[in-house]
Amino acid sequence: MAASILGERLRWERERAELTQIQAAERLGTKNYVIANYESGRTEPQADFIRRAADLYGCSTDYLLGKTNCRNEHISDGIGPGIATRITRITGLAPDAEEDVLQALKWAEYEVRRKIALNKRTDKPGPTPQ
Repeated sequence: MAASILGERLRWERERAELTQIQAAERLGTKNYVIANYESGRTEPQADFIRRAADLYGCSTDYLLGKTNCRNEHISDGIGPGIATRITRITGLAPDAEEDVLQALKWAEYEVRRKIALNKRTDKPGPTPQ
């Protein structure tokens, strides 16, 4: 396995999650210079770090290691890419933000159901799926 593929994907996923090296290091239980070394390919992370990074970034370890170009093994879950991106970002939030996220999701579900019901009553077409 080439360290450059792993390093590039670690950097890409960190940036995709909109995290700095310092923020990623805090969430992954390490120092920012360690993240910099992994991303540049100067050093190679241990398996435990790769698992933690995959969990944080919402992708598979095989993807990080370059064994597949598919970010997630569960593409068939029926979740669109926009929602999947949001979920990836949400998983990187602090644990104490969970209640706020749940409330926001409940509100969003309520609004979608309300709009669908309203569209049925007025025979207007609903939002087009993306």
